[in-house]
Amino acid sequence: MSSLRSASAARQAGDDFQHLVAWNRILHALPEERGLLAVEVEALGVGNVDDVVIRSRTQPDEFTQVRYGVDLQHPIDINYLTKVKGSGTSLLAKFYMAWTQLGGPDQRPALQLITNKLADPSDSLLRNVDGRTSTLAPALRGALPNSPLAQIRSDLANHLSVGESEIIALFDDLRFRLGCHYANEFEHAEFMMLASGLRHDPIGVRAGIDLVRQWVLNGRRKLDTVEVHREIEAAGLPTSEPWTTLVIQAIDHDAHAHDADVALDLVEFYEGDEPMNRRHVRPGGYADMHSQIRNAAEHLRADRRTRVMVTGSMRLATWFAAGEALSEVAGHAVLCGRPHQTWASDSRALPNSVEVRTRPVGSGNSLAVALAFAADPTDDVELFIGVAGLNIGTIVTIGPPDGARITDSGQANG
Repeated sequence: MSSLRSASAARQAGDDFQHLVAWNRILHALPEERGLLAVEVEALGVGNVDDVVIRSRTQPDEFTQVRYGVDLQHPIDINYLTKVKGSGTSLLAKFYMAWTQLGGPDQRPALQLITNKLADPSDSLLRNVDGRTSTLAPALRGALPNSPLAQIRSDLANHLSVGESEIIALFDDLRFRLGCHYANEFEHAEFMMLASGLRHDPIGVRAGIDLVRQWVLNGRRKLDTVEVHREIEAAGLPTSEPWTTLVIQAIDHDAHAHDADVALDLVEFYEGDEPMNRRHVRPGGYADMHSQIRNAAEHLRADRRTRVMVTGSMRLATWFAAGEALSEVAGHAVLCGRPHQTWASDSRALPNSVEVRTRPVGSGNSLAVALAFAADPTDDVELFIGVAGLNIGTIVTIGPPDGARITDSGQANG
């Protein structure tokens, strides 16, 4: 049986990917402080960056071009940007024309290419996309004279018939979101819907994608912020108050850190080149890391954003530091975890969620307290007491009924 998709199936998959990306950009723009004015899908009058446009009163308008590849066996390289078919223009030229049409270096429009395709790791240009800004500007700006990258910078300027400073200015405003696979975008939508207080299971995400799809089918190219919120409400998606998102990048960078309300980059404080190897903090690093976390918490508190969802790749000590900085005593409610297993400090304790069990183990006059989080530890504690010869008469075990593990924040708070 052939596994090749028909042209129709490939087109539908591309449309679905585009609608998912559009939904994610809308979710990114929903928090009030981001000043959403309007959402445009398949927008008019913005050149090649028309797939989804976010208009804002507080940030540069964002223009996104979505490219979907059915065949992911062939990564993209510089030719992907500069290749000209027939009498047409290259993708890079289309970006440049859109950029200048939208105001160029004076207005600083935020352009981006989002694709599921990966960059060719051997390509002299795209392998230099900056991991923090998702742009090529730092590499092109810092290219040494007579280096291969300096030659590429010159070639790109000649391709567009502009000066090299104009090329750098363009790439300052053009982000490359590469390798955005459908499954990852779908999971990220679940995360952002959780943060937005919306239904965040697969059915909820599908409902968001279908909203965008219906707007396109019905020719609704532009919706203002009131209409967007009304449509989301009508779809039955709101379930709770939204959360402010804080991403703490400790042992690894987060590909979606740009979508967070606050993003801390603490990776430089660790020794090691890979996430699994980043176990030891450089001398003095803990103080600086925890200072940044406390400062972030204080700024959020000053802005009265006290419902905070914390995420990121961290060791346990950093999670504890975040919990201390965002404590309930300081007025915060904290949510952490994945969309399908969330832990919230303000969850209501479940009835009968905690059981206290006692077991006599000897004639000693001391008491042992065992806390059951992942399993019932009573047997192991009794064995240790016997081996160690401890003067203990009773073990008190506190945990979920029947020795089950704690599975949610309601049980944990109980």
